[in-house]
Amino acid sequence: MKHVQPVLVTVHGHNSTIHLAIEDRSGDSAIIEYIGGQPRVHHGRQFTIMTNDPPFDQQLANLARFDFTDATRDTPLPGNVNPLDRFVRSAFFPSRWPKAASWHLTGS
Repeated sequence: MKHVQPVLVTVHGHNSTIHLAIEDRSGDSAIIEYIGGQPRVHHGRQFTIMTNDPPFDQQLANLARFDFTDATRDTPLPGNVNPLDRFVRSAFFPSRWPKAASWHLTGS
């Protein structure tokens, strides 16, 4: 894929928002969000999760308030359905998954 051309539309009087998450075979990632019609790219292996709102920089600032380096089963997680809480939970759980011994990719 060489070019991505998002088409922003207005539905029921609201301008659409768009966020894209892309990753290549090596695990290199990017989150692309459009703010004020302009793309903002967050590029690097650490960018693997997103929610629609608020802007990604605000999500990262909120996530920085949490320290899961010494997390146990008793570590409280935010439990609301709002995007800030969903982002924190989405960052927490993959950090607790067991590491794969190896990856076997199929296909071309």
